[in-house]
Amino acid sequence: MYLLAKNFFDLAMLRLAPQQLPASGFLLGLVMVSFLVIEMVGYYVTTANWRLSFVVTVVDIGLMALFAKAALDFISRSNRMLKTLVALYGAGAVVQFLSIPFVAVFVRSAAAENFQLANFAFLALLFFAGWQVLVNGHIYRHALKVKLGWGVIIALVFQMVSLLISVPLLNPAQEAVI
Repeated sequence: MYLLAKNFFDLAMLRLAPQQLPASGFLLGLVMVSFLVIEMVGYYVTTANWRLSFVVTVVDIGLMALFAKAALDFISRSNRMLKTLVALYGAGAVVQFLSIPFVAVFVRSAAAENFQLANFAFLALLFFAGWQVLVNGHIYRHALKVKLGWGVIIALVFQMVSLLISVPLLNPAQEAVI
């Protein structure tokens, strides 16, 4: 288990390529559940609503799978789907896990009107968001056999689509402004 966690950390640090991970349906289920739990906790910290956290996380998991499938099918590399999803969910769980304390600090300090601490936490969250895009770009680079820049662009497009869908789910009382 330690070796598996180390592999996902190395993937998040861009020291490992997704094709170096084992291709296993069991592993996909394991990392998907890990991602589900970790991302739910991250959303719960901001919403204080387990049900809403679950719904948004399940939508995010589905979007990641659909987006990866569409990208891989577009270039006729659907045989890489399993390892790509294992990598996306596993590395995503690592980055999300490391960002949760900063989410909590941001929410608590903003509520307490400690804006100096909230600004620091917000900058840290921007770092984590950028890191996640870079990691996903690294994964897409290997899965799609493109340069890192294209992988990052693909990851940014996914991130924007995900936000356009997730934000209205998190704020159902507000209209989405586009």
